[in-house]
Amino acid sequence: MKRLALLFALGAILLATVLTPAPARAALSFEDPQLCVNGKLLRVDPTTAGIEVWVRVGPDLTVSFDIMSCGGDPELPTLAADHVRYDGKKNWLEVAVQTEPHANVILYFDGQTATKKSGNDGWVYAKKKVK
Repeated sequence: MKRLALLFALGAILLATVLTPAPARAALSFEDPQLCVNGKLLRVDPTTAGIEVWVRVGPDLTVSFDIMSCGGDPELPTLAADHVRYDGKKNWLEVAVQTEPHANVILYFDGQTATKKSGNDGWVYAKKKVK
């Protein structure tokens, strides 16, 4: 009788694990997110892997999602508003990009371009003082 009860319990546990859906994971996208910071265009371009971008700005910087006002491409997406934080240091712009390990990301801001490679953890970080 004990074996039968144990078998039923084990069967219930296995059935519960099979029927429980796996957690949803959003795939990284091959988009070129854009944002205007102090009237200057910030664009982050993926190269070989999808990306997800977050930005932090200081209180002395202005952010606009109207990318046409700073020369952005209306065909490309604007950075999601919930990916922008306004609690950074005074005049600093910080960008964090999640991608695959060792993938290149192209950062474009105010006419300057920089290519950065993600580390083993798949993250790229960039920081710039904006005047």
